[in-house]
Amino acid sequence: MGTSEDENSVSVHLTDCDREAAGTVFGVLATAYPGYSPAPETPGGNGGSREGHPVVWSTVVATDALRDLGTQAPPPLDGSVDATVTGSAAGVEQVVGVLASAFRADEVGRVPGEHEFEVRLRLSR
Repeated sequence: MGTSEDENSVSVHLTDCDREAAGTVFGVLATAYPGYSPAPETPGGNGGSREGHPVVWSTVVATDALRDLGTQAPPPLDGSVDATVTGSAAGVEQVVGVLASAFRADEVGRVPGEHEFEVRLRLSR
């Protein structure tokens, strides 16, 4: 991670969910980070898998522009969503905090690295 842009970039990957649930999670990130725009929708069906293969919904968030969310009503989330958040330790913890403020976020794994950090969460309402 050689540049400050890389240090502020956090990848978020969502699995075990449909397009609507992914949109709900990405909507929380869009509210928290001004200028963030979720990636275009993945082509193909609306479900959590495509032709028998799992779908991974992914985006990159620039964590250098966090907006104060104040108190907001939690968005609806049917079922659970598995999220993997990867990037610098500070950036990952920030995004995990944003997700935990909107959903129940149970940590199911953590992988520290020399330059990157990964946290796996199960998000639910």
